[in-house]
Amino acid sequence: MKSVGRWTLDKEALAEISPDLFIHSMGCIDYLKDANKVGVRSIGLGLNKFEDIENNLTMLGKAFGVEERAAEVIAECNRIKELVDSRVSNVSESDKPTVVVLAEETGSVASDIHDTIEVMISGAGGISVVPEDIAMKTEITNVGLEKIFGWNPDFVFLQSYYCELTVDSIMADPTWKSMTSVQNGHVYAIPSDLDSWSSATPSCYLGMLYMSMQMYPDLYKDIDFNTEVINFYKAAYGVELTY
Repeated sequence: MKSVGRWTLDKEALAEISPDLFIHSMGCIDYLKDANKVGVRSIGLGLNKFEDIENNLTMLGKAFGVEERAAEVIAECNRIKELVDSRVSNVSESDKPTVVVLAEETGSVASDIHDTIEVMISGAGGISVVPEDIAMKTEITNVGLEKIFGWNPDFVFLQSYYCELTVDSIMADPTWKSMTSVQNGHVYAIPSDLDSWSSATPSCYLGMLYMSMQMYPDLYKDIDFNTEVINFYKAAYGVELTY
């Protein structure tokens, strides 16, 4: 496959390849229209909400002629969401912990226009400390450590698949000792070695479950996280995992 650009579209390159379908972000509506102008059918995907993921799966199921399989994946996503909802629905707003998810560079937050971080935090029963104007500003927002320390969240999560920080490096760094989350040992890496658990894919439901289980361990004493992951990957991706 030749390159047609990543966040910009090379219409001439796309026309030369002439694929049956061009898939991109719904936020880049001009690229979807440009694809149509060179005779290529396009589909725009939403990237911020759980509803977007369901709509994406439904559209792709129709496009590829596998509507029943798409419905199966949607059902598995909803199973995880309903599990989390059943545990945190009665938690009062005043009892919900504040949360931040750190991104690639030190000082950057993983709350942006191409992730599902914000709905994962709220769905897990947390409250994001990142203001909306920052959360939805750009792909990655480097706000600086001073601002993160000022927010002083109860829980810190790392996007472990590409974050340069680690749980150990944060816990051992005197700079972070002033944060409530560090003092209480509430710093966790979202386990996502296979794929991203914070983008608009089915796997982000596992990210939400993981976050919720760290925030409310007493509400999940009967749930084995590894078993949930194995069952999810088998149902959603047809992949057999082991511990």
